[in-house]
Amino acid sequence: MKASFSRGEVGAVELTELYLAKIAADQDKKNQRAINAFLYVDAKQALLQAANSDARRARHESASDIDGWPIAIKDNIDVAGMPTTAGIAVNRNRLAEKDSDCVARLRAAGAVLLGKVSLNEGALGADNRNPHFGDCNNPLRHGFTAGGSSGGSAAAVAAGFCFAALGTDTMGSVRIPAAYCGVVGFKPSYASISRTGLVTACARLDHVGILSPDVETATKMFAQMRQCSELPSHFSPQFIRLGVLANLASHGVNPDVIARFEEAVARLGESDFLVSSITVDQLDFGQARRAGLLATEADMALVHAGYFAELSPHLQAMLNFAKAKSALDLAMAYQRMERASQQLMDCFSACDFLLTPTTPQRAFALGQTAPANQADLTSLANMAGCPALSLPLLPLDTASDTLPFAIQIIAPPGRDDRLLALASLLTPIVRSSVR
Repeated sequence: MKASFSRGEVGAVELTELYLAKIAADQDKKNQRAINAFLYVDAKQALLQAANSDARRARHESASDIDGWPIAIKDNIDVAGMPTTAGIAVNRNRLAEKDSDCVARLRAAGAVLLGKVSLNEGALGADNRNPHFGDCNNPLRHGFTAGGSSGGSAAAVAAGFCFAALGTDTMGSVRIPAAYCGVVGFKPSYASISRTGLVTACARLDHVGILSPDVETATKMFAQMRQCSELPSHFSPQFIRLGVLANLASHGVNPDVIARFEEAVARLGESDFLVSSITVDQLDFGQARRAGLLATEADMALVHAGYFAELSPHLQAMLNFAKAKSALDLAMAYQRMERASQQLMDCFSACDFLLTPTTPQRAFALGQTAPANQADLTSLANMAGCPALSLPLLPLDTASDTLPFAIQIIAPPGRDDRLLALASLLTPIVRSSVR
């Protein structure tokens, strides 16, 4: 549909009506296989925005490359006139008075804001199970997690309910659901997209990110929301050093993920890229992730203090864990994050980009205990403020398997454009590596 829209064969109103109909069908109470991605839809305003976009296009005055694109917004990001629940029931009637900065930029660019999509309660979790609003299913396999906390954003994109979606990423919450749902998940450098108007999970780690069906879409979305641009530089595969995380089994990565990742990397080795192994055995991924979790729980205990009793027992228990810790415990957590951040940055002395699996495992069944190490490979980029992107890989056996794998690309802070350009180059190589 995006190609038809770009060619002018489909208007923004017709496109928006199509997406609204698909969302409504999913929300039908008779639907036994509902994805449950959307929490709130504003069809009237969306159609008005689409009509305005069509009028601009008719005058050859499009506001931007994304003018008329139907976009979904994670429900911890303010959109004027829409609720911002952050996945918490007591916030159902909390209407945002103004747009968050990132949404204001999208609105100015002519995007059509369809509504708000689901997330873990408080945006804390990686399975998108929510006791107040229900579970979000993976569109690729019903009854399986879409990932979290931006699972609604990833599911909406994967199900074809929108062109793209905004998510937030504190320790992997854009890239994990992107990996599980087979879409692109881009977390830019720290503060390159404003966080004003975002319900805080952890001020030190929060990033606004983009979920999209392809790298080109993410690139165009980022261009409209970014606060600053990097300096242009020469970019050729012949001069790019790709570092590949070594000893994956020792970092808790499942054998099937290792096999698919290594197959993709082998194809890169056959290209013009300079590929080498990067060993970081001195880095305790799990310890760093636990430090980030404590910092997040501490910040959230303050953010949600006014209605703490209204939170689910599960979230209360997580936040009470932080409350019981001392100032020294929290200081130690921040020291561990700083140390992990520096260890990640040290990798870039030997490579320009670091490649890892996005997650140690693929999507799992809803109701199954969520793996504790889901964010081990994604959290470090948040601690260092690095841009990182999850690129989907096809299953090993596409005839019988629907659950995708994913490769993560991490770049030094401020190298967002180079990361996106590299991801575009890698897409046809790594996605064709299934034999």
